[in-house]
Amino acid sequence: MFISILEHRRLLVRKYWLMLLVLVLVVAGVVGWYMLTHGRDHTVYYHPPARTKTSGCVIVHALPDSACTPGAVDTSATWERLCTRSTREVRRTKESIVRAVFASYGVSREDGVPRENDHVISLELGGAENDPANFFPQAYEDEAKLEAGLLSDDELGAHAKDKVENWLHARVCRRELVLADAQRMIATDWVAVYHEYVARHGQRPSRRR
Repeated sequence: MFISILEHRRLLVRKYWLMLLVLVLVVAGVVGWYMLTHGRDHTVYYHPPARTKTSGCVIVHALPDSACTPGAVDTSATWERLCTRSTREVRRTKESIVRAVFASYGVSREDGVPRENDHVISLELGGAENDPANFFPQAYEDEAKLEAGLLSDDELGAHAKDKVENWLHARVCRRELVLADAQRMIATDWVAVYHEYVARHGQRPSRRR
């Protein structure tokens, strides 16, 4: 009888320590998850190089001239603002900026090519508005050919870049990607990001440059 009582106590002690171990593992897992998803600063900004050219700019393989359009960021754009509010309140590009950017790339609204004055770092990713360093003229490509994978990298345009912008924005807001990294990726080679996007989403890629 005495032995049975001792054995019962040993079982209770073991059960207690097992429950304590499980609790510690659960707490460690929760803390680890929080540090992974919240520990890095998601409102750290990319620092693009300075703009060094204002004329003779050339688009190569759908990428803006890095000397003319290195990108620029709005350091007042916090993660909370970018992920919870619309960009409509800051989307007010000055006409003088549009004219200057088009002229720097040697294009015109009257040349018959449908295009937009696009932010290389989109406003959704904290790109600067009304800074010439963040703009380039981008043509609209054929959406049907884009979806069918019939375009070369040279033919990619605003519709493909929109997909990149939306995908990176979603990843930043899900805390899968730090904002500064998203800004750098789209500013330096958005076409490479587009290829990663179509690879992950099972779409037909463009023909590589």
